[in-house]
Amino acid sequence: PDTDLIYIVDQTTAEKALALFEPGYVGFDLEWKPNWRKGQLENPVSLVQLANDDMILLLQISAMRCTFLAQFLDSLD
Repeated sequence: PDTDLIYIVDQTTAEKALALFEPGYVGFDLEWKPNWRKGQLENPVSLVQLANDDMILLLQISAMRCTFLAQFLDSLD
């Protein structure tokens, strides 16, 4: 398939890529460093993966501020 894989580490590029993201079914996954100590708080999410038929986005959110991502997810039906 002609699927683009895009690794993004800055908010401006993320916003541009999300604007091109076609509506429809979306695959969604989160990655973070595991915490092996009982009772400790979980580590924050560091990578968000979004995918559709045309595009796979790997958003390294630990490198940016992410108010745009909540807005994008809220816009999905």
